[in-house]
Amino acid sequence: MFNIVDEIDNYQAFIQNSLKNLSDKQTIFLSAWCVNGLFSLPNTLTVIQQKLGISDSKETIVDSILQGNISSYQHKLQHLLDTMDEYAANYEEPEAHETYSLAGFNSALNSATDTENLAYALEVIINLIDHYAQTEDDPVWERTLKEEFDAQHSIINDLLKNRPVTITSHHDFLIS
Repeated sequence: MFNIVDEIDNYQAFIQNSLKNLSDKQTIFLSAWCVNGLFSLPNTLTVIQQKLGISDSKETIVDSILQGNISSYQHKLQHLLDTMDEYAANYEEPEAHETYSLAGFNSALNSATDTENLAYALEVIINLIDHYAQTEDDPVWERTLKEEFDAQHSIINDLLKNRPVTITSHHDFLIS
């Protein structure tokens, strides 16, 4: 059985060291790849659509990231974060998957100029899948967690070696 605790230190070191060696174009691609993977997980796209008040499809959002047209998403997300007041009487604590969805999307959007944000976005996907593995009574999430670790390593290695990749490369197991 895959144990995230045994793997996390090596994973984080690999991600941090590897992302420094990607070109700007590769970093943007990896951000879009990350969002595509995130939105392939249950309810994540719906959370973003509802919280930001948008109806854009996964494909539209991914294309916007690839083209660098992300300011509208950044503004809406920043407005949402600015208006969330945990001390307000009507404040509702977001569910874990909502928090992961917002954090992953925010980090991916801000990763074009900051690889630490990209590393965090990749880690959020791992954390969300691990959350599902811990809370859902479905063994598929344990396997999915291992497959996501492998997918992230593979896509980064492919980018570093300038191998051809697509927005769904190594994420076949997430595509429904």
